[in-house]
Amino acid sequence: MKRSFDPTLYLILDLALIGSQPPQRLIASAIAGGVSLVQLRGKDISARALCALGAETRATLAPHDIPLIINDDVAVAAAIGANGVHLGQDDLPAVHARRILGEDALIGLSVGTPEEAVGVDATLLDYVSIGPIAGTRTKGDAGPAIGTAGFQAVRRLFPALPAVAIGGITEANAADIVRAGAAGLAVASNLCCAVDPTAAARRLRGIIARAEQQAAS
Repeated sequence: MKRSFDPTLYLILDLALIGSQPPQRLIASAIAGGVSLVQLRGKDISARALCALGAETRATLAPHDIPLIINDDVAVAAAIGANGVHLGQDDLPAVHARRILGEDALIGLSVGTPEEAVGVDATLLDYVSIGPIAGTRTKGDAGPAIGTAGFQAVRRLFPALPAVAIGGITEANAADIVRAGAAGLAVASNLCCAVDPTAAARRLRGIIARAEQQAAS
């Protein structure tokens, strides 16, 4: 049985964005504002350093029952007992990640276009991450912005999975994406670079809640 999870406000803790800010302090602050899922992204540090930071992060999240997702690196996720891994199009295929991490692990996959969805076995996944919604400087290889229409085109191909919107998510466009069917918003710079991550997360949660009410009415 795969564990349940809440992707509503998904913090991408990108080490390239936080500078000298202590990662665990930022995480704790974001959690206080309503972050429900955390992904650790450290593309420019060693696997050893990522393992150490991942173990610290898991300890920070455990009392809140918030899952820790490791970006790209299945080996690191397995080594520290993370709750799951997020895979890109060029990473280890989901079938192998599932075999390594087991049935209880959370596995997400980035899908930016209908073409990237071809051949994807949704039964191996727990969610798909769709984007970039708007232009973003956080991830240089993210591809062109797909907007709300592009998000919906990909989302329709995965009717059984939660669809998380990613890339260029701001307070200005968050409501439109939620009304378009996003089960969650994955946010990096909006929280990692915030002067007050708690306040920034609370504002986003408020926007999400109001947009969900509008979509349901």
